[in-house]
Amino acid sequence: MNRRAQTEVIGIAVIVLILVIAGGFILSRNLKEKSPDTGSFIDPKISQGFLNSVMKTKTERNIVVADAIAYCHDPKKRDLCGGDCCSYARQTISNALDASLKDWKREYYLTIRQDSATMINAISSQGCGLYSEKEQPGFYYIPSVPQITVSLYLCK
Repeated sequence: MNRRAQTEVIGIAVIVLILVIAGGFILSRNLKEKSPDTGSFIDPKISQGFLNSVMKTKTERNIVVADAIAYCHDPKKRDLCGGDCCSYARQTISNALDASLKDWKREYYLTIRQDSATMINAISSQGCGLYSEKEQPGFYYIPSVPQITVSLYLCK
């Protein structure tokens, strides 16, 4: 009986030793410093998702941003934006860009065009311009005659 008890104690000691070693590995992996790698990760859907959400957002004047852009050159609708829908849309989009992409330290370049003419001057961050290297753009199309295209490029 004495020999059997010794065998059980050795078995329990082996199990405890295995658990201690496994716990040590798990603990050492969790304590390692993780390097923040947010700058090198590029999500190609950021620009498209941003445009989809901003263009469908209602402003404090109860106007959808896409509609404010569409009203940009319509003299009958200018009063809805407080006088100048182009400036109102530009300021609203700039605020959204500053509150999101700028806070995420992402450089951007946004254009709003009707046909080949620019409706609203480009909105961009300091490090991103027309000739900067850019990622896959996001596009948002506003139905009008002619069609309005909003393009958002994220710079690399």
